[in-house]
Amino acid sequence: MLRSLARGLAGHSKWHNTRFRKARQDAVKLEVASKFAGMIRVAVGAGDEAGVADAVARAKKEGVTREVIERALETSRNREAYKEEMYEGSLAGGVLVLVEALTDNPRRTAPKVRH
Repeated sequence: MLRSLARGLAGHSKWHNTRFRKARQDAVKLEVASKFAGMIRVAVGAGDEAGVADAVARAKKEGVTREVIERALETSRNREAYKEEMYEGSLAGGVLVLVEALTDNPRRTAPKVRH
């Protein structure tokens, strides 16, 4: 009788709690890694060796893994150079805005700037 009652008590497992805590931690790590990978890609695309060294040092300080840093360096060196794009627009109240963006794909950047 006791055995059947124990099976009926669901929803109180340690893994259930660990899974959600781990998901939050992984999301934070991914956000940090993405930010620094982007910084490394921009520095490599601009041809700034001091900027690359600084971005890599900052990424290591924040705990970004070596694999992520190496992948960012490899993919950015294999891509074509980044282009500077300028976007202009207006906000509510007639405020004019001029945005300078460094991008590898203007078709993807334009909608992001627009919103």
